[in-house]
Amino acid sequence: AYHAKIFRAIFQKCSPSHQGLPALFGSFRKKFSGVLHHLELCGIALSKDNPKGDRTPMPTLSPIAPDLLAWFSQNARTLPFRQDPTPYHIWVSEIMLQQTRVAAALEYYDRWMKALPTIRDLAECDEEKLHKLWEGLGYYSRVRNLQKAARIVCQEYGGQLPADHKKLLALPGIGDYTAGAIGSIAFHLPVPAVDGNVLRVFSRLYNDDRDIADPKTKKAYTQWVMEH
Repeated sequence: AYHAKIFRAIFQKCSPSHQGLPALFGSFRKKFSGVLHHLELCGIALSKDNPKGDRTPMPTLSPIAPDLLAWFSQNARTLPFRQDPTPYHIWVSEIMLQQTRVAAALEYYDRWMKALPTIRDLAECDEEKLHKLWEGLGYYSRVRNLQKAARIVCQEYGGQLPADHKKLLALPGIGDYTAGAIGSIAFHLPVPAVDGNVLRVFSRLYNDDRDIADPKTKKAYTQWVMEH
């Protein structure tokens, strides 16, 4: 990676019309083919037409989804919302699991589903009971948004979450990841659920050292996830 960056820096100091650059490029390509391969894996293609190595779209690697799914089928934990992955179950579990470990959230999830088995039950629940069910999980804006969204779902969608990614995103408290989880797991929609774990895996998969906290990087990675 160090040599690749140095190599790119050399070419960035040259203008495309730099005398002798085409000949130099050919010489360097032969001598440093391994470095060039590394650059191309990082989405940087050097050529006579692109001597400065402007970033190009990532190459397509072999699809990793089949291997990941095979591993998951053998190693997945048994969880109630996986055994019965209705849209409502996935939604509540994803909101609970924000800033909360799975082991800690399971007791809350079980108690919640016994008390509020449907979206309409959630929408009609009084505030004191709702907060009591959530007590201990913290970040109470999450549960308030859950109820706001539940009321919208009852008013606009007959008490059932919409099988539409954009409509899910429009509901209070549902962001890109949660909408992706509900859409892909409960409705089998071809939408990604990209979190920090996915970003870290793909940064290593493509040997990409860009900041994964940058929204532009996340947007690019989301597109690459869809290609796998």
